Amino acid sequence: MVQFAIMSVRKKSSFDGLILHPVAIRRLTVYNMNINEQTDSPLQFYLKKFHETEAIHLYHSTGKPLASLEGIDLLSTTLSNLDEKLHSSLNRTKRCPLYELEWPEDLIAGPVSKAVSSEGEKRRNWLIFGFRNTFTNDLIRQLHTSGDSVTLITTGSEKKMSSHNVETIGESKEAFLNILSQFPVTYGIIFAWGLKAVVENSIIDKWFYLLQAIASTPINLSQLLLLTKGTQCVSINAEQYEKKPTGALLVGMLRSFKSENPVPICKPIDLDPREGKGVENIINEIDEFPGADNGANCICYAEGIRLTQKLVELKPSNFLQSPWTDRFRLQLPTSNQVSDLKFIDVPRVVILGDHELEIKVNAYSLNFRDVFAVLKPSEAFAKEDIGGCDFSGVICRTGNSVYKYQIGDKVFGVHKQNVALSSHVITTENMVSKLPRLLTHEEASTLPTVGLTAYLCLHIVAKMKKDDTILIHTASGGDGLAAVQLANRVGANIIATAGSSRKRAYLKHIIGIKHVFNSRNLSFESDVNSATGGAGVDIVFNSLTGPGFKEASLNCLRNGGRFIEMSKINVWTEEECLLLRADVKHSIEDVWCSAENSALNLEHQIVEAMHFLEKAMHVGKVVVRMPNKENTLFSDKSSYLITGGFGGIGWELMKWMLLNGANQIVLMSRNIPSLERQDEINDLKNLGCNIIWRCGDVRKLSDCESIFCWIKEQFPQSPVRGIFHCAGVLSDAAFVNQTKESLEKVLDPKFHGGWHLHELSIHLNLQHFVLFSSISSLIGTPGQGNYAAANAFLDALSHFRHALGLPAISLNFGHWGEVGLAAGQHISGLHPISTKQALDALGVALKSNSNQLCPVAMNVPKLVQRIPWIENFLGNILQ
Repeated sequence: MVQFAIMSVRKKSSFDGLILHPVAIRRLTVYNMNINEQTDSPLQFYLKKFHETEAIHLYHSTGKPLASLEGIDLLSTTLSNLDEKLHSSLNRTKRCPLYELEWPEDLIAGPVSKAVSSEGEKRRNWLIFGFRNTFTNDLIRQLHTSGDSVTLITTGSEKKMSSHNVETIGESKEAFLNILSQFPVTYGIIFAWGLKAVVENSIIDKWFYLLQAIASTPINLSQLLLLTKGTQCVSINAEQYEKKPTGALLVGMLRSFKSENPVPICKPIDLDPREGKGVENIINEIDEFPGADNGANCICYAEGIRLTQKLVELKPSNFLQSPWTDRFRLQLPTSNQVSDLKFIDVPRVVILGDHELEIKVNAYSLNFRDVFAVLKPSEAFAKEDIGGCDFSGVICRTGNSVYKYQIGDKVFGVHKQNVALSSHVITTENMVSKLPRLLTHEEASTLPTVGLTAYLCLHIVAKMKKDDTILIHTASGGDGLAAVQLANRVGANIIATAGSSRKRAYLKHIIGIKHVFNSRNLSFESDVNSATGGAGVDIVFNSLTGPGFKEASLNCLRNGGRFIEMSKINVWTEEECLLLRADVKHSIEDVWCSAENSALNLEHQIVEAMHFLEKAMHVGKVVVRMPNKENTLFSDKSSYLITGGFGGIGWELMKWMLLNGANQIVLMSRNIPSLERQDEINDLKNLGCNIIWRCGDVRKLSDCESIFCWIKEQFPQSPVRGIFHCAGVLSDAAFVNQTKESLEKVLDPKFHGGWHLHELSIHLNLQHFVLFSSISSLIGTPGQGNYAAANAFLDALSHFRHALGLPAISLNFGHWGEVGLAAGQHISGLHPISTKQALDALGVALKSNSNQLCPVAMNVPKLVQRIPWIENFLGNILQ
């Protein structure tokens, strides 16, 4: 109504081309009316506007004043901008949409068969920026077979120039302009320098200069192919640990280039480092139907399959319905299906035994036997309904004779009640230990069973000693990691197995085990034989159950070795073992049978186990946080590091983390905080929050090392558990106007800074490693080639860490509307998200198992209209 009134009383010329959008009324007066007054007049009102004041008065048809609206604030906007502003104002309280990335199989459109060029027919001329190696020679040979001509450009100082070979240093845009000027009729360019095992910074510069040259020259290019190897998440080979995912920078840069230069077909193609069909794949991509633009965001070949990247809505998690009461437990289904699990209410146990404790549980960790309790794979588990015997929580009741503990004590330990994930457990006082200051509830819950198991099996039974050689199967699991720590403590030599390249990479490169083999097949037998020079191992710590695996493990033992059986199904008897190896000492161990027979004093052994597990990285356990208000995203026992801490996003993040359980946060920034920021920090300190600011440039390794060392020295009891990399700068310009300085200015905080944080935190027991990326890395926002490249590296770094068994998530945020580098900007096709929406999305992301999510509000049709090549990438959302 107010909008109509404004348009009614203003002259047409005053708003021609504009919409005057009322956004506030400073004073509203409603006059007293007799509601009982009867009238036959139709419901009408009249508008009057006095002079040039922004006021509207409403009158009844009888002339009686009804209301006055004074001090109307108007916002001038265009019709195209109104949609964005309305979206922002109407959706501030709604959740920001969350998207994830998928890599579906995407068959090539064709390939189109191309006959060999006949004499006189126009040939395709190719420039290949490559190396003198087998791959490049094969590619050139295939193109020649099709009748195409090829010029190979290699790096070197001789600066050769011929129709078949060019050698260049490639140190400037002019160097590439000179090359292109020599080949004015070029059909396509293949940039294969990105295939190098380690892409150096000089390759980044050369790719940048080449794109600038292409954008600056009138060359009529039809195809531009960027080749990388093992850069995308589906093709990362974690066992090639030394490889830094620098190739992702090249991909991000190409996306932005394509948005600015839509004429050539641009394809980033990531080849499988473990497969030898790269040349064949490239030829098929070249000969694809020219009108096809599928996979333009990124094409990846993995295990012989062509995959392309798509953005899709985040699938809702299949969470259990939260219980409504304070006391509950998990009911194991008669169907033996995990999907049928549900919480049910339980009554309070009225009377405790004299030495019993009732504990309200904060966290459980799960073992394999907990899964078997649901699935019932054998008769041995038919009556077992326990789930989560390892726990950590707070004592809420004590028996009459308990003297070691009191109500309110934080403890961790084990229980033997036949219940699953109960909100409260009852156990005896000698089955728990006080929670150390250094550990959170989640960390402590991972210790009891694995610590006791390793101690029982290796120390008491196997009597492991220095220089023994031990084969630890599935060493990346909870029991395996505990065994590794104990073996390291006594000085034993470790050989390990694990079931995936990710787990093997973690054991080899993060834990530091030299010999790590595959536990999914029997090849480990010959591998162990080679690693020991045919001598075999002294101890096998076994958890493998498939046909032939126990036999192979027994064959790994030297004469008189010890075989410790950890399996819970398909367990051999001692007699069965002796039939194959009469010289071997065979032992089946179950820590809970030992506990019930009083062979172990659990409280004492938990303390002993703590000595060798203090420095363990407990990635081998699944932890369940119980649904109660004490469980927050962050721990007040831990330290958290935020880079770019005094930027708008970093500052808002810090305040949000304080509201979600954090208490000690280190803000890292290149600049000294303003006096206003320092006053706010002091106010927070007065409220009991420990907010520390440290000057440091995340681009410099020495500054990052200094920050980590300082935190370790100052807060030994509050180790770093989370890193949030928010640092970043903008320097927008089209490719032709970018400089090396503007490129490095934007790349360095995210590229070098992100890698410094990764390397320095590899051996920290982190819960969170969060990289603040941007949607620009995926859609190649025009004018942001440097920014798209920098954030594409962060995306790849997240997946690289995941492949190593390390925590990480990259968040491709849309633009924050209230704080941050793009605050207040209008970006066509993207709606601004509020600070609350962004942080709520972050909360969802941290609770997910994702490595990359996209919190972004989009007008997809408008965005595709602006950047047409992303239509295929956003196709599922458009539908």
